[in-house]
Amino acid sequence: MKTTTKLLAIAGINLLILTIIFFFAGLQYATYIGAALFLCYGFRHSRYKGSNTKSIMSFLLSVLLFEMVVIIYYNYKISDADSIAFPPLLGFIYLILPFVIFFTVGWLVSLIRIKGLDLLVYFSIMGLIVCATINHYNQSISGSLTGVFYFYFACRLFSINRLKWYYNYLMLSFTYLIVFFFLGDLHPLTIVNFLFISFAVIAAYLFVKLKSVGGAIVGKKQKGILISFLFASLAYYFFLLNFTEYIRHKDCKLPDNKKFNETFFYMNGNKVLTPDFKGKVVVLDLWSTSCNVCFRKFPEFEKFYNSNRGKLIIYAVGLKLRSQENADLKKVIERQDYDFPFLIAERDFDHYRNRYSINGVPSVLILDTDGNVVYNNVLNTNPLIRVHNLQMMVDKLLKEHRH
Repeated sequence: MKTTTKLLAIAGINLLILTIIFFFAGLQYATYIGAALFLCYGFRHSRYKGSNTKSIMSFLLSVLLFEMVVIIYYNYKISDADSIAFPPLLGFIYLILPFVIFFTVGWLVSLIRIKGLDLLVYFSIMGLIVCATINHYNQSISGSLTGVFYFYFACRLFSINRLKWYYNYLMLSFTYLIVFFFLGDLHPLTIVNFLFISFAVIAAYLFVKLKSVGGAIVGKKQKGILISFLFASLAYYFFLLNFTEYIRHKDCKLPDNKKFNETFFYMNGNKVLTPDFKGKVVVLDLWSTSCNVCFRKFPEFEKFYNSNRGKLIIYAVGLKLRSQENADLKKVIERQDYDFPFLIAERDFDHYRNRYSINGVPSVLILDTDGNVVYNNVLNTNPLIRVHNLQMMVDKLLKEHRH
């Protein structure tokens, strides 16, 4: 009876932890943490002698209750027309699968009685939590920082436990690959991060092995490995910035009919017609009132505007949603305090999405001097990101126009 009560209490605690993370940080992050949690739970459950069945039932209860919370939440959200659509069945399978895999892996590992195994499981869990946390706040830097943490974890493991190096490597790297491949929205990014983590673990193995041979605290070869790894981490960060940008937007295509022909309104109601842009390079930042990211991008667009004022035509164009009028956007624009000028589009967001093949907002349209759309993608002015760099594309068009 005591064991049953304890396992039910653990299921309740698991559910509470996952639900809190889900509501405050999102479903994907909750699943990352849940995978680490159930790896630990599966590893420790064999300590309850004679209660394997009850322990597994407790695990399943935790998962099913959390699934119910998610389903109820999305059923409630779907009643709002502006909310995200109800996730498909495949999404819920992908949610459960990492939990089941990691619980099973933890349970199987618990059957192996080898000194240092507890430490290996601990660092595997820590690696997942660290990676998930960094990935949640900054996806571009997550690969490099995660590699640094895994290098440290692997150094500790190779120095302390008695397992073969490939056991440590498999447990550290493949736990990452399993959970992030199922849950990551960018599978190529997961693969390259996995390769870098593999590189970090192998570098840690060489670092520790050279230390044991040389006898010194940090030998010359160890310093070389450490410096090389830190430089590789920095280089990987710059690579990841550009690779992430490429992967996210590689499927965005220009419209079949590239000719731009639209009407806009100034705040005073005067019209702006497409012929007014003739012979000029034009940059239009498309936004809507429901887009929080659009407003966070305005300071970045402001810097771009001040750097290119007088060289080209630049506007922030408000797109109406289905039930909005020009007056609704005008109220929002009046609260903004930026140097760049605002326009209100005559047509709504759906028209621009279908006509110019934009995925959403914020999006940038670049028109060449002939009035053709030559770019219809994200706003990026980060000089470290060469892919879809707005300043580079504009400079190229201006140079072509001068010649």
